[in-house]
Amino acid sequence: MIINLTDINGNLVADHLWINYTKQFQSLGILATGDEVQFNARVSSYLKGYQGNDSTIRKKHPIQYDYKLEYPSKVRLLTKKKPQSVPETNWELLQYILEENKDFYLKRAKNSQ
Repeated sequence: MIINLTDINGNLVADHLWINYTKQFQSLGILATGDEVQFNARVSSYLKGYQGNDSTIRKKHPIQYDYKLEYPSKVRLLTKKKPQSVPETNWELLQYILEENKDFYLKRAKNSQ
């Protein structure tokens, strides 16, 4: 997860963004709070929210458009640091991501109840 995402002029465009650990991001090693990265990406929209027939759930999670970044390229680390390698297998990488973002997932689970 990347937080405080800004455009090239320094304008805040999102408070957080989930992005895939592509090979280019993996090559940066494990990122830590305070690390700054720069990359190019395409903006795309998607529908989020409950799309079923239960009106009670739909009121809690209405359908709406949101935006995401896709196809990151020219990824580079702007801060200097000693790189710590990213887990190599998909299972190890998933466990690392879940552990690093545990607070986010717990808060999200609590809010969805």
